[in-house]
This record gives sequence, C-alpha cells and structure tokens, in this order.
Amino acid sequence: MSERRTEYLGRLSDGRYIFVSSVPGDRYYDTFRLYLGTADDMRPVEIADVERYRDGGTTRIDTAAGQTLSVPSPFKRSPTVFPRWHSLVAGGDTSESSDVELLDPLGYEITETHEGVNVRAVRKA
Repeated sequence: MSERRTEYLGRLSDGRYIFVSSVPGDRYYDTFRLYLGTADDMRPVEIADVERYRDGGTTRIDTAAGQTLSVPSPFKRSPTVFPRWHSLVAGGDTSESSDVELLDPLGYEITETHEGVNVRAVRKA
C-alpha cells in the first residue's frame, strides 16, 4: 500500500482542525480522507465528492453531510480569497461559513489512522 500524503492541514476560526490526506496514483481522488475535530481528536468525515479545477489547483471537497471545504489555488489566494469551510445549519435551509487558516504540515507531528487523526506542534530547534 502506498504512503498517505497530506493534502491540507488547517484550523477553523472556531479552533477546530481539519485534515485531508490522499494516496497518489490512478484513483487519486477516491483515496481522499477528511478529518475534523480538536488537535488530539479529529474524526473521519465521509466524503461525497472531490473536485480539483484546472486553474492551478482549486479544490472542492463535499461531504455526505452537506459540508464543503473550498481551497483556492495557491495562485489565487490573497487577503480576500482564502480557504473556507461551509456547514449546513440544522434543517438545511441556511449555512454557516468559517475561514480556514492553512498550516504548514512540516511544523506538526501528524498521526493518521482509520479511526482519526492527532496533530501536535513540533518545536523547531
């Protein structure tokens, strides 16, 4: 089995973390996994669809629960264009949106299993 790689590690404006990983290869988008929660207890979120646009990498991940992670291409990010997490509010008639601060995964020790993900900041010497 191929090694999983980090696609995104981010922190939502409410303090929760979001982590997305994948396995490179022929069925690349089918291997995406998304986890959401606290740094020491992120749980899997079922993915319904993954799209990566041809604009240099804008990615949209839709969950089975109606949530969406939108990450603009690195070429399009600016102070007004940034990653967002959208969630449906109970009843499904309205949604809430949260900014996502993308984090450098090299600054974290990341442990991923099928049950969940834990991240811990690594101190640089």
